[in-house]
Amino acid sequence: MSGLEDRTGGAARWGIAPYLLLSLAAGTTAGMLRALSPIFALRLGAEPAQIGIISGAESLGMAAMTLPAGVMISRFGARRVYVLASLTITLVYLVVPLSRAWLPLALGLAVGGCCMPFRIVSISSSFLDRLRLLGRDKAGWYGGSTTIGMLLLGPSLATALLETSGLTAGYWTVSALFGAMGGVGLMVLSPHRADGETLPTLTRSVAQTLDLLRDRVVAAICTIELSQGLVFAFFSAFIVVAAVRLFGLSEPEAILIRLLEGAVAVFTSFFGGYLVKDRPVRWIYRVSLVLIAAGFLLLGTTASHAFLLLSTLLLGCGFGLTSLINVMRLSETEAPKGRLSSLQLFSSMSGAFCGALLGGFLSAQLGLRGMFLCGGGLYALLASRWCFGPSIKGTAA
Repeated sequence: MSGLEDRTGGAARWGIAPYLLLSLAAGTTAGMLRALSPIFALRLGAEPAQIGIISGAESLGMAAMTLPAGVMISRFGARRVYVLASLTITLVYLVVPLSRAWLPLALGLAVGGCCMPFRIVSISSSFLDRLRLLGRDKAGWYGGSTTIGMLLLGPSLATALLETSGLTAGYWTVSALFGAMGGVGLMVLSPHRADGETLPTLTRSVAQTLDLLRDRVVAAICTIELSQGLVFAFFSAFIVVAAVRLFGLSEPEAILIRLLEGAVAVFTSFFGGYLVKDRPVRWIYRVSLVLIAAGFLLLGTTASHAFLLLSTLLLGCGFGLTSLINVMRLSETEAPKGRLSSLQLFSSMSGAFCGALLGGFLSAQLGLRGMFLCGGGLYALLASRWCFGPSIKGTAA
């Protein structure tokens, strides 16, 4: 058995298929939760500020446990950690629909969020290990399959279950999917530990993970992930409300806006690698910056349905393109992929948590249009460093 096959377990025999299956299912559960939880919060009588806390609870849990996740995977192996985390989340979402107040709901989502990084890092680190053999033009496939589930299948399935079986059935379906993913992980992931020798303590391992930020490329990618996570939360948390209140759409039509953004992001993730091949990295970042800033500008200044659709297309393409080039650049680094995945997820979830709270505050003070304008301006300010600062070398070849 080759070293790579030993690291990735049974999945090495099946190529990319197990990663796509697990990422698709993971994205579906995330999409279902994003659709179910706000509705549950409204039924519990939660105020807007409380809904903001509920929206950020899962991201907070994920950010808190992301760095320890890579360490635990190295210590105990991807298979054991992934299966245990999946079973824990299975139990959490069996209990969550029994909540009778907004705070237990938020706590349940936070506990579920704490378990998520152990699953995500297990799979993403294995995928990054395989990417060099699979081909870098497939860098977006893993993220693309997650996006299909999160923004297309998940909301659609949640809507169908709400109409036919009710909210509780929706959460129990999420629970069942997590249990099934644990079974698949048991079959395809390797129990192999990163090091056969004595591993460092948890504190030292976390410090070693953070030490990767000394690498200029890694630090830049983490900064970009944090900025993108922060600003994307403005869109994901408030676009349905904005579509209804600002653009006069019905609730089903507003959900279609989310689905459209997801479809564009999926297309970009799967085919963007071919479109930007051999382009300079800085050029790609600049294009994504223009797309994202323009999308938020349109959301904040227009009331036309046509411009709403255009802004959604621009944002989906911009966010998808940035994620794609980040995955490409991470796959090239020589640092341990488990720790890299932990840092990437920590950055993204920290941004998402802060973005949910900041977006709620700004929308209360400035209105939805003012919040979107601030989102575009904030991203332009943050992105200017890697788009127009010190040179970023390399291409997307």
